[in-house]
Amino acid sequence: VLWGMSCTAGEIVEIVLGPKWHDAIVPLQVLALMMPVKMIVNFLPAATDALGRPDLGFQNVLLATLVMPLAFVVGARGGIDGIAFAWLVAYPPVLLFNTCRMLSILGLRVGDLVKEILPAVGCATAMYAAVRFAAAVLSPSIDHRLTLVALIATGALTYGVLTLVANREGYRDLTGLL
Repeated sequence: VLWGMSCTAGEIVEIVLGPKWHDAIVPLQVLALMMPVKMIVNFLPAATDALGRPDLGFQNVLLATLVMPLAFVVGARGGIDGIAFAWLVAYPPVLLFNTCRMLSILGLRVGDLVKEILPAVGCATAMYAAVRFAAAVLSPSIDHRLTLVALIATGALTYGVLTLVANREGYRDLTGLL
């Protein structure tokens, strides 16, 4: 859903917020693109705390507290888009470093995590590409609301079909949840 928001940010901002919010498009694209990455590792600090390593959570926050403000200062030269891109560039290495440390405490490797998320990430990446392609093909003269509906349908159909084909376990989990 968040990657779908990222690739339809222009239409969402135009319809929901209006043209005067045009400058919010790039930050919405970047933040919606990155949030699923952050969500994947949200459970790790609780797990390392439970194993008697609350210091790791503190160290992770400390690292982010040192790196991210510097990135934002540099990015601020490019305005709100620069700050969003600073987050896009600086946060993944911080997250990867912190994730590797936490996974090692849990007796897991990054490869284990990647193996588990790869089917969903592959389907989401293909969905993103399909929606961007559809957006490029659709005529700019079409009403933004119709464009957004077409893009949402393209994304849902692409992700759904690919999940059925390439990520059956994810499909079973999703239908079980529903």
